[in-house]
Amino acid sequence: LRLKAGEKYVATVLASDYENDPITYKWEVLPESTDLGMGGDYESRPETLLSMEVSEAEIELEAPKNPGAYRLFVYATDDGNRSATANIPFFIEE
Repeated sequence: LRLKAGEKYVATVLASDYENDPITYKWEVLPESTDLGMGGDYESRPETLLSMEVSEAEIELEAPKNPGAYRLFVYATDDGNRSATANIPFFIEE
């Protein structure tokens, strides 16, 4: 997925709760990790560039301004504190 620096994009996730509990979504953008371990080794977490918690499964976000590899994470959590997560890598072109 290649995006243009500073452009606005929409991200959507599909999630449902079998008990119909409300779901809260936490969205985060981080640079792609360069600290790669093996077999469960500790890996430091890159600095979070964007973090927002909303009740909608869709957000509009502005792509980072610096070229490079990034990752968009979403955490969907219900009122019972049960969660699911997904992420997608993307690249900002020069």
